[in-house]
Amino acid sequence: MKALHLNLDPLRFVILHALRPLSNKFCYRGPFSTVKLVDIPEPTLPSPEWIKIKTRLCGVCGSDINLMFMKDSPTAMPFTSFPCVPGHEFCGNVVEVGKDVDTVKEGDLVTAAPALNCATRGIKPPCRSCASGLTANCEN
Repeated sequence: MKALHLNLDPLRFVILHALRPLSNKFCYRGPFSTVKLVDIPEPTLPSPEWIKIKTRLCGVCGSDINLMFMKDSPTAMPFTSFPCVPGHEFCGNVVEVGKDVDTVKEGDLVTAAPALNCATRGIKPPCRSCASGLTANCEN
């Protein structure tokens, strides 16, 4: 399947940090571009508690643009893993349901909060924020 990949590995970050003052085009064109349209394998469910969503609509928000043009502080980067697919504001239909999921069914229109919290990363025990239900404030 086709996906827009955003990649800010350390070498790319250093090179683009030097080139960006000359032109923002280096961020989205050329060999060091932060974004590329790529073919990726169809994802599989990582565990029985997951679902697969086929995106119907997706917004590319300010935080996505800021990452692409390297305007966010590098200290914000631990909140995502690279490469990633930008567009965390989306909706879509459930196309696959893990056997332990009983809250949605195939065909349901859903959205998600794709923050990488302790549960998503498989970290046990969870940090204080995740344990208290504030997963968007994950300390990991």
